[in-house]
This record gives sequence, structure tokens and C-alpha cells, in this order.
Amino acid sequence: KTPRAVMAMRFMNGLTSFVTSLNEPAKLKILVETLGFGHLHLEVTVPRVVIFRDAILDLLSAELGAKLTSEALEGWRALLNYVGGAIIFCKAHYAARVSLLLRSWKLANEKSSQQVQMETTEAKEEEPYSGEVGAAAETALEDAPAQKKQGRWRRMMRQRTSPNTAADEGLANSAGGGGSSGEAVGSPRATDSDGSRTLKSGQYVPTTFPEMFVWNAGVVGLRNVQWHKEVLSSFDNIVQNVANSARLQEECEALVLRISKCSKDDVKLSEFKSCMLAALRQLQPKTWDSSYEVAWTWLWENVERLLVKNIGQPPVWENELGKVMGCLDDNEMYRIRRDIYERFFQLCPAGQDYFKQSNTRLHYIATKVIEMTLNIFQDPWAVVEEISALGLRHVGYGIPTEHIAPFVTASIEVFSGATDNNHALEAFRWSLGLVSKILVRTILEGSTIVMKAVNANSQKLLQKAISCAPRAKRAEWMLKIQVGTQTISPLYWAIQSGNLDAADAMIKDLLTIRADRERYYYGVDALFERHEDFVARLVDEARVLLPTLFDGLVWRSRHTKDGLRRVNYYIKHLVVSGSGSLADALRPLTASKDQTIISHPVICLVSDTLWSGVVKRQFILSKIGFLFSLLVFMLSQAILPKLGIQHSRGLRFAILIGRAVNYLFSMTRMIAFHVRRSCGAYRNGRLVKVFRIPFPAYLRNFYLLLGFILTLLLMAMCAHEPMFYCIGETADWPTEDCDDASSVQGRYTIFSMIAMFIHWLLLIDMAVFAHKLSAFVLVVKHVLSEVGRFCVAMLFLLITFSSAAACLRHDKREFRDLPSAANCLFAITVGLFEGDFREYFDAPFLLMCIFFFVTVSAILLINLLIAQLNCSYEYVYADMVGFARLTRASLIADMLQACPPMRWSRFVATLRFDQRVEFDEGDVGLSGALQVKEPASLNPVMVDSINRYGGTCSPDMQWPAEQGQDEEDRFERIERLMQTALAKLSKTDKRHESAGIDSKNTTGPSGLSDEEEEAGISSGSSDAA
Repeated sequence: KTPRAVMAMRFMNGLTSFVTSLNEPAKLKILVETLGFGHLHLEVTVPRVVIFRDAILDLLSAELGAKLTSEALEGWRALLNYVGGAIIFCKAHYAARVSLLLRSWKLANEKSSQQVQMETTEAKEEEPYSGEVGAAAETALEDAPAQKKQGRWRRMMRQRTSPNTAADEGLANSAGGGGSSGEAVGSPRATDSDGSRTLKSGQYVPTTFPEMFVWNAGVVGLRNVQWHKEVLSSFDNIVQNVANSARLQEECEALVLRISKCSKDDVKLSEFKSCMLAALRQLQPKTWDSSYEVAWTWLWENVERLLVKNIGQPPVWENELGKVMGCLDDNEMYRIRRDIYERFFQLCPAGQDYFKQSNTRLHYIATKVIEMTLNIFQDPWAVVEEISALGLRHVGYGIPTEHIAPFVTASIEVFSGATDNNHALEAFRWSLGLVSKILVRTILEGSTIVMKAVNANSQKLLQKAISCAPRAKRAEWMLKIQVGTQTISPLYWAIQSGNLDAADAMIKDLLTIRADRERYYYGVDALFERHEDFVARLVDEARVLLPTLFDGLVWRSRHTKDGLRRVNYYIKHLVVSGSGSLADALRPLTASKDQTIISHPVICLVSDTLWSGVVKRQFILSKIGFLFSLLVFMLSQAILPKLGIQHSRGLRFAILIGRAVNYLFSMTRMIAFHVRRSCGAYRNGRLVKVFRIPFPAYLRNFYLLLGFILTLLLMAMCAHEPMFYCIGETADWPTEDCDDASSVQGRYTIFSMIAMFIHWLLLIDMAVFAHKLSAFVLVVKHVLSEVGRFCVAMLFLLITFSSAAACLRHDKREFRDLPSAANCLFAITVGLFEGDFREYFDAPFLLMCIFFFVTVSAILLINLLIAQLNCSYEYVYADMVGFARLTRASLIADMLQACPPMRWSRFVATLRFDQRVEFDEGDVGLSGALQVKEPASLNPVMVDSINRYGGTCSPDMQWPAEQGQDEEDRFERIERLMQTALAKLSKTDKRHESAGIDSKNTTGPSGLSDEEEEAGISSGSSDAA
């Protein structure tokens, strides 16, 4: 049963299309015929049409009052009479024929389970198969033991007919139209590329219409006719839309374009008809009779008439239109585009409300439209898909389809003034008409009530819209609208268009767990199967919706036990993608640098699970080499050289070995790493400029930059190694004491000191093991910026006062020049000055300068630094754990890229996402979750977060209205009724008399008797005929 909201939208769209087509009788006739074909399953009679028409006219009279003139009322009566009569006429003349076509087409494309069982039974009895074919045959045989006897009987009957005889009979049947080659028997041996089964005798056993058609075409020597394949690809749409005249014409026009591109010779449509009828006869031998023959012949004659009308014309049109397009220069194209919009705004002034972009954008749109008229001739397959995608985007834009016809008219009028080539003008008119038909159909088919609610950005309208959906299709209504092969996601469109209220309502609805007695419904699987990059999309376009998403992935029990509460985190799709690989959800979150969202319980659980399960071990293994290098570096540079190496040759050898290890292993490994990364960065253009010098972008990472500097220092140390300089200089080698090494000894020790600093700074990365320690490190990094500003201010004061003091003439050595004065002032600031200020009484101006400096630096500047550090720490302290988790999450995202697939698969298996997790004891719920227990007082839950419903458990039924929604709807209805009643009471008696109807008469709203109205509808029926 169609939901009321959906039916209301369809009803209004239908009435609107009828009214807008009143000035185009041919178009109105097609619309009314389509409506009539769509109501063939209903019992439409004249009295029922009268009742329906009167209800509409009564509603118009009540709502419009005096605004509804007698002429308008008469027009509505005539229109509704015509529509009702057309429905009755279509049912009387075409109902049985269309119903027969659809029913037989469905049977022709269905493979009966009994036939499959018979074929697999024969295959099992005659020849054992291996692999998948054998397994399938054995399974079918086990499931259908009752078919064995029938299979033996068919095998015996087949043996009575030789292969050649069977082939001859199949050829005769396909050529003459009698019999059924589909009844040829034999065991399947292989499957052709076209999908048909092969018999031992070399014949086929087709089971669907395309297979049977290809088989018959091959028998009569037409197997490789390319345009047959194009008709076959469209034939399902043709048959399914036999009752839709407009869609049938559109499909045939698109088919003409495809046929013209794949066939340069004369197209004999009768060939397809003969193969089609033969295939249908053979697929339905028991039910086929003359009525089937008449119905399918009638269908193909209609299709053939539409095809013959334009077949052979597209190549000529393409050539002529291409010539005209090539002759138009930029000025002429600009004039055409300008005139199109001027004429369009004259024909449809309301279109200006939708074309509000800049002129450059409008000209771009017009250019694409004009180019599309030629491109559809050149590549009809791609352009038709492009138009369908464009139509779905226009669904999101909310553009009325009534504006498309005036735009097409304006374009044709303007183009006709730009050329006198009749063939080119006809090509432009025909192709643009086809484009508009496809566009309008796509918009109408894609304009669901969900998309209308999204365009209105209303949570209330959206809830009403999705409440009409069957419970099994509720998620699909919000995630997928498909027209042909093109799809659009209402949720993605809401995010992209900025309608975040509607997007928030959809996410909440998708992540609400609903249940009946038989099953649970939860949209998380549908959401992430449709949009695997949903987290990344929210980070980029709607970060405010991330808390809504993550809150919906948590279920907390209302019941507690031993002070603990069950909590299910449905994090499967944040850890594992649909293909089983890593779901890279942490990387966009870490790139956002949002310490609040990274501290959400769902993300904390994801990062902790990945850290403990995979990354922790991998991170420790990656740091073992660095820790060993640091230990060897300390021993060879800072510990062993201080133990009296001049007296121990063995100790000197140990130092030499340690340094050699640093150079041969640590240094070479780091050189290889940075050379590889640098070459990749320069090759791919991932660079960052510093003073106009390009550097690899990866050096923006603090730890990688320190590693690069350490590599340079190790290379410098290797080049200045004193023991290498002393080789051959003394017999007491290895040693550092020789004449050649004395010149490099000082530089070597400096390089060693800096390298030791960097080694220990790189060890700070190990702080990720503890969140509090990592948070402290981050706080230190944050407040260092305040210290840096203090140092700049202090340097300014030192230079200022030391230069001022150096200008004075005095005998104090500490302040005789600028460097000395700066040194003394700095010592005074940090409390290291040992002089006595009483010695400066003889230089009062110098003493005043010193006291003033102390006042500004020690009293003002240092206390200001303390206050700044205090405020900065308070600011960072609130989120320092979030910053620490952000650092760990970034490390996890980087480390997982190098995780071996086998290790990842084993880790995912331990999570057991495929097992269903309990809600409460004995209540087995949904899969894809990790269950933990938290303290009951941490997040109190008073109401069960699962919406449970009684009644029917059918997936095709809608969910009952949620509590509170019905009450709101009732109040709205009452308010509308009160407003209507007040409007009626406010009318004058004169208006009542002019709109009133004599209750003593039995006339309808039109003022005619029932007999006259029925006669009017009958005349409308004859008009439709």
C-alpha cells in the first residue's frame, strides 16, 4: 500500500503536469494515457470518477471560495472529466493486453527452480563434475530427491532422439515459430559467454529471453548483429514501460541513436521481431496462444513505428549540426547564450528566481546545454548517463520541471535565428527535446518526499517523510535514490548543500535501534556500506555532525548488575572496511586537530583497541633499533672515553667498535630512509618552500626533522672521526691522540654533543605509552611559545640597556663595552652577579641605568612571564588528555599503513565482529560491536534506547508513529481546521450566496445532474479514444 505522503506528492505532481500541458494537446494526451495505463489494475467506473471529481471540486471551492470563478470551475470539471474518461477508455481497450505482456515477460525472464533441479539431477546421473559445478549439482540433487525419477524419464526420452534430429527440429522450430527448442534435452557441459547452457550434442538450453534470443539469432545466422544487442539491452525498459507512452518514446529515441552508431547498413527491424517471437514461444510453450502473438506483435509494431520515424537520420543530423557548431565564433556563441536567457525570462519570469548566479556561470550552463545537443549524437551511451546524473543533481537543487520546457523553447527559437540550415535546426530541436525528456523524467522519478524534506531543511518534514517507509527500506530511502544506473544519496546531498538540520535528523534516524519480536533494525551497516568514507566526509564538510554520528554508535543498557552497566560500541565500520582492510577513519580525525572529538568514547575505544591489538607491538619493535643505537652512542661518546682509555687498548677497541656500529648501521639506515623520502617528495611535488628554497614536505614533522638533522650530524662526525685520522700515525692505534686528529677534535666533540641532545629529544616520542606523560610533554611544548616571547623581550632589554650603559664614561670594567654590559645585566637578571653595587656610587647614572633595568626585567617581565605560563597551562590543562590522544591516534594511523595483511587479518578475527552481541541477558542483539562494562553511575540511563514495537513483524510494514509525533500532527490538523473555519465565517452572506449550492437539488459541484455528469465523462472517454 502506497504511503499517504508519497501518494499526495504523486497526486499533486500529476495535477500540475495536466494543468501546465493544457495548451499542448499532444503532450496532455500522452500524460493522460500514461495515467490510464497505470490504473489498469483498478476498477475505475463512471460513478467512482464522479465521486472523485466532486471531492476535488468541493475542496477547491472550500479553499478558494470566491477566488474560484465559474469559468475556472468549469475548466476543472472538463479536465477531470477528460482524465476520468481516458482512464476508463484505456482500461476497456488495453488492460488485458498490457497485463498479458507484463505477465509473459516476467515468466520469460524467470528460471524456474524445478527446471534447475531437473537439469542438475541429469548432470549428476550422467557425468560427475568437479569443482563448483559438481558441488552445485550435488547440492541440487540432495535438495530435490523427488526429481530423480523424472530426470531418468527425460534421459530415456532423449536417447530416443539422435543429436542431428534434435538440431534439425530446433532449427525448424526457430525458423517456423512452432515448437520449443527450449525443451531439447541433455546434460549441461559448459556455459557460453552469452550465458546459455551447452548440451552434449552441441545445442543450447537457454532459460531467459536474452539467452533464447541469442540462440535463435545464431540458428538463423544473425548471431553477430551488433544492433540486436542494443535493442536487447533496452528491451526490458521498453516492455516494462509499455503503458508509459512518454517513456516508451524516449527509450526508442535513445535506441535510435545507439543503433545509428553501431550499424552503418540498413537496419531490418523484422529480423528482431522474428527472433523475438520465436524466443518467447520457446520459453512459454504451454501458455502461448494467439492472444500472446497479437499482444507482442502489437508492442513491436508500436516500437517499430517509433524507430522507423527517425532511423537513419542521426548520422545526417550529427554531420550538419557539427558543421553549424564549427562555424560559430565566440561572439556569435556569446550572443546566442545571451539571447537564450533573455527569451527564457520572457517566457518564464519565475525562472529568474532559480537562475540567480553570475553571468559567467549562466553562460557556462548554456554552453554545456548546446554542446550536449551535439555530444548526444557522438556518444549516446555516455551522454545519456551524464544527463541522468545531471537530473539527479537537479532533484537536490529543487528546480521545478515546468521551467525546462520554456528553456528548451527559448533555446530552439534563438538557435533558429542563428542558422538557416534546416537539417541542423531539426537536429538541434530533436536532440534538445530528447535531453529535456530524460532530464524531466529523472527529476520526477528522483523527487521523493525525502528529497523534498531535505531541500526544505526541516527535521519535522523529514521525520514525516521517512515514517512512510517500510521498516526494511527505511535506511535505503535516506541513502539511495536510483534512476536507471545513476544514484544519489539524500544524506550526502543534505551535507553537501548545507542542509545540516535534515542531515542530523537522518543520521539520528539511521542510528536508532528499532525492534519487533523477530528482528532488530539498525542502519549502521547500510550507512557505511553505502558511504565508506562517511567520517572523512563529515570532517571535511560537516564537522558539527560528528558527535551525532558517534553517539549513535553507542548503546547503553538500562539495567545494571554489581554496579556495572553493559555498553555496546558498534565500531566495526570504523575499524574494518567492507573489503576487510583497514577502515581509515582515524586519519581524517587526526588531520582535523580537534581534541574534543578525538576524546569521544567511541574514538577512544577504537584507538585503544588498535593500539593494544596491533600498533603497540609494532611501535616497540620499530624503536628497538633506535634504543640500541642510543645505548651504543652513549657508551662510545660519553661513558667509555671517560674511563681512562689511554691505559686500556681493549677499551679503545670497544669505543672504535661502538662508533663503527653507529656509522655503519644507524647512519646508513637513516641516510637510506631520508634519501627515499626526499626523492619521493621531489618526484611527486610534495614540497614546502623556506626562503624560496624547496624542501621535502615530510620535514614539517618535528621528529622527522630531528632525525634528518641527526643524520647530518652523524655524517659530519664520521667525516671528523679522530680515530680515522690517527690510522697509521701511531703504533698505539686505535687512539684519538695524534697530530692529525688535533685539528678536528674540537668540532667532533661539538657535533657529538648536539647529536646526543637530539638522540634524547627523539626519545620523547616514547611518551605515547602513557596518556598523562604524553599530555605533560604537550603542555611543555605549548608553553615554550610563551618562553620564546619572553626571551625576545629580554634580548631587546639587554641590547637597549647595555648599549646605553656603554655610552657612559666610567672606569667600571664590567660595563666598559656593549658585550660586557650585556653579560653583566643578564647575570643580574638571573641572580649570578657577584659584584657590590656600593662600588658604583661614583657613577650615579650607570647605577640608575642598572636599577631601571632590574625594575623592568626582574620585577615586570619575569612576573609577566609567570602570569602568562599560568594562564596558558590552565587553558591547555582542560584538553591536554585530548591532545595526548590526538598524538597517539596520529601515530596509530601512520603505523597501520605498514601493518602486514596477515597480522591485520588475525587481529580482526580476534575482535569477532561477525558474532551477535547481547543487549541484556538472553537478548541476542546485533553484530559488529564490542561490549564493555562501565560503572553504573558514569552515564545513567533511565529509558531504553531501543524503540520496541508490538504488532506485525512484516518488514514491508511501516513503523508505528513514535510517541509525540501523532499529537503534534493532531494539533497541526486542528489548527488548520480552525483557520479554515474562521476564514469561512469571515465571508459575507453575499459570497455565501454566490458560492452556495441548493441542497434540494441532486446536482454536483458543477451544477449539472448526475446523468449529465456521467454523459460528460463518457464524452471525455470518447475524446481520449
